[in-house]
Amino acid sequence: SRISIAPKSTWREYPCFWSVTVAPPSSKKSVVQNHIYKVTKKRDAENEEKDKANQEALKKVQRAWDKMSQTQQEANSENPEINPELYEAQFCKPPRLSILQSCSSESLWKRISEQPNNAGIVWCWDEIAGLLEGLDKYSKGSDTRPLLLSAWSSHMEFMSVQRVDRANSFRLGEQTLSITGNIQPDLFPKHFKLNGDKDGFVSRWLYAIPKKHPRFAKYTNRSVDLQPTFKQLFPKLEQLPETIIVTGK
Repeated sequence: SRISIAPKSTWREYPCFWSVTVAPPSSKKSVVQNHIYKVTKKRDAENEEKDKANQEALKKVQRAWDKMSQTQQEANSENPEINPELYEAQFCKPPRLSILQSCSSESLWKRISEQPNNAGIVWCWDEIAGLLEGLDKYSKGSDTRPLLLSAWSSHMEFMSVQRVDRANSFRLGEQTLSITGNIQPDLFPKHFKLNGDKDGFVSRWLYAIPKKHPRFAKYTNRSVDLQPTFKQLFPKLEQLPETIIVTGK
């Protein structure tokens, strides 16, 4: 999300993609999806393990701090390795996540708000009908659908999610949300009604409807491994500088 395209001086587009693969059961939709995101999921898991270790270290710092006298605490008040408040601020930042799987919408916005400004995150669904049914079921009382529409259109610029409880309210920092998932052909017309798209939700999606290969059911000992390519690609993408590609005036 560090790169954007500017068709006009007042118009910027960010790499925000909502995609859905339409294919029947047992057509290897999940296998392909898991292979593509395997490297990213592993990196997220490693970041979460580091966060757990940092949280455990914070508990030890807190216990040591509690045993200190007031004089000792005052003498170490500016030391981030001893003062638990400073330690938490410096060493216990939320883990960098790139993939969220089938989480609640409330968790989604909270996790996004914890990511760095201009960071990208993917909401990944094995069966995206679960997300869409939730949006339809709670469309009258939930703010998930309008928040998603706003996130797609505005790059979450100056977006905030306000709750009655201030502790559960947060502001987003120009992150980019992409969504991907699979759906079976018989469920597709129910959730993606191309006629009567009043709020533009359906028109925001990119649809992939792959044809089944004529030799799909035949065994082959050939293998495809994209992991080495992805391992090299993702770190390079994260190192890209913030760039605006101007295509118009």
